[in-house]
Amino acid sequence: LTIVFTLVIMLFTFVTVSAALIYFALMFTGGKSWREVREMFYGNYFAEDAVINDTDKPNSRQAVENCIENNIGIKTEVRLTADKRTVVCATDDLSAEYGTDKKLSQSNLEELEESGIMTLTEFLNLVDGRVPVILELKASKDNEAMCRNTSDAIKATEKKNPQCSLTGSACRHGGSRIGQPAPP
Repeated sequence: LTIVFTLVIMLFTFVTVSAALIYFALMFTGGKSWREVREMFYGNYFAEDAVINDTDKPNSRQAVENCIENNIGIKTEVRLTADKRTVVCATDDLSAEYGTDKKLSQSNLEELEESGIMTLTEFLNLVDGRVPVILELKASKDNEAMCRNTSDAIKATEKKNPQCSLTGSACRHGGSRIGQPAPP
């Protein structure tokens, strides 16, 4: 009899707690989608290389506009060209995404313009502070130029892009959030 009574109490407790959790979860979310609920806890959702649709070409103007229209943050990579210009591109090998046998690090910006690769300044001007941005700096042969150019581009657009964060190992400071001091 004691075992049956204990099982009934455990079952009652389980059902009551489960019902309370479901009730509070529904009350708290207010019928919002899981994405909206996740954003309440973790902040904005970020699209890797601005890709949110299967038809988006990574880091293209159209992909960036799609992210902006859907209020989705963008996490992307910054790389250095042979003429030491900072561009937004996911990979150094351009064959898969752009159909050319060139390496980004061995090409000048003029050679890359026809493929639609944006400079960092063009990218930040296009975003115009409408969504948060995380920039991952990829190590290059001249990390100092990479960091200097990236810093200059961000400072030039800082009033437009107050939610821009840097990550990566290319710079001595590691990562920092624009508008806040970099770690020592």
